Amino acid sequence: MPVMCALFSFATMAQPGALDEEFGSGGIVSLSLGPGNKHLKAMALQSDGKIVLAGDVGSDAALARLNSDGSLDYSFGQEGKVASDFGFDFNGIEAMALQPDGKIVAVIRGSTIFTNYAELIVARYNVDGILDDTFGENGYIIADTDFHTEIGRAVALQPDGKIIVATTADNSTTSWKLLISRFHADGTLDSSFGAEGFQLVSFGEDKKFLTSMALQPDGKIIIAGSLERPALPLYDFALARINSDGSLDPGFGIEGIILTQVSSESNRITFLTLQPDDKILATGFAGNKMALARYNINGSLYNSFGTDGVNLTQIQGLTTYGSSAVLQPDGKVLVGGAVGNDFSLMRYTSEGILDEEFGNGGVVTTEITSSSDLIKGLAIQPDGKVVGAGNKFVIARYLSGLEVATSSLPIPQEAALAYPNPARQTVALRYALPAPGRISIQLLDMNGRLLKTFAENERRGPGAQEETINLPGGLPAGQYILSLSGTGGKTGVRITIQSR
Repeated sequence: MPVMCALFSFATMAQPGALDEEFGSGGIVSLSLGPGNKHLKAMALQSDGKIVLAGDVGSDAALARLNSDGSLDYSFGQEGKVASDFGFDFNGIEAMALQPDGKIVAVIRGSTIFTNYAELIVARYNVDGILDDTFGENGYIIADTDFHTEIGRAVALQPDGKIIVATTADNSTTSWKLLISRFHADGTLDSSFGAEGFQLVSFGEDKKFLTSMALQPDGKIIIAGSLERPALPLYDFALARINSDGSLDPGFGIEGIILTQVSSESNRITFLTLQPDDKILATGFAGNKMALARYNINGSLYNSFGTDGVNLTQIQGLTTYGSSAVLQPDGKVLVGGAVGNDFSLMRYTSEGILDEEFGNGGVVTTEITSSSDLIKGLAIQPDGKVVGAGNKFVIARYLSGLEVATSSLPIPQEAALAYPNPARQTVALRYALPAPGRISIQLLDMNGRLLKTFAENERRGPGAQEETINLPGGLPAGQYILSLSGTGGKTGVRITIQSR
């Protein structure tokens, strides 16, 4: 018998932008992970609220996991920490993604001192931090390409479990190539993608940088970074969209490529994310200003956002930098980065204007150390609190003021709210309402993007309910979320959709 869940009242956070005193020490956690320099490159939130951090410490690839209160999770690795040496002089995690089963996929840079060459390594860790020996050989693979240097910059997971890695690669450092590779869930190359699993993306011969990647619900891949202007040592925003077979998508921009000169100075995208309506948010910098742009699904700028699709922000004449972004459930945009040497968190309305209700005129800065600090990873917890992870493994948590659903009855991870599961064409969703109300039912991918709405603000009576959901055709096999929301709160159930 499926376990029932009820929808409960909302709780409101106060003081939007204030540090959360319940996290770490005064809202801040600074990790000591061992000797040597440390660089955080990625952060992710688990479904249970734990925080996974990735980067490098000394010469080792490093992972750490925190409990939701900021303490180290001693069930992970060695007292909450993992250090991995893959046989190179330097080993560092550049990007990370969490699988639905909690395993961690890490893209690692392995480099040697004397040659200055770098190899692309893809590794997978179990939920306890131990390398997963069912992936590659002993938990990792070293990609075999024709390049001397391959540096993985981003990773994304398809619903069918395949792994997409975006890489800068070349035999010299003068003209980087953009290389996309796709792997099966066991770490073997997917020969149906590009040329035996690899696809070069041509932006011409000018210098280019790859920084971020996002996966659309239809399987298309968007990559972002910057491209040098002809005859000038200045760069512009650059995006490309790639079909699921590795070819450029001619329906995006000009033959699959978009270049945007957001200012007369050097401009670079540092982070890319997709909205539920498939619009594209890109943040980065334009000279000394933070740049935030919103694009339509076809690659054109969304002119109702900011000024003709772009917002440039500089705080108190200091260098202002965007390096991460996340969309709130209410449509507002949070951008993490730096103002001068300090953490910065800026919030914009859905129209691209600084939100006066957040921090000081839409901006919060936090002094962490006396040297350069910036927020590299940004996420919103289920309770609405905002976690920002800094480049030196310093984590801060802020109050957002979001109204979030809270429940006095936790739903077990194994709760059976939908059946059959796995499903192909239809699935039944069972739930209970404590009183009459209006509900909405939506299908989301594992990144939270809306795929289909089955019911919107429809009235239901009290008590047990059962909804028959006709699943849309054409979805890749994999895991999805059935989201159930109402005036009293929100819940969801993970389902597996099989190929028809």
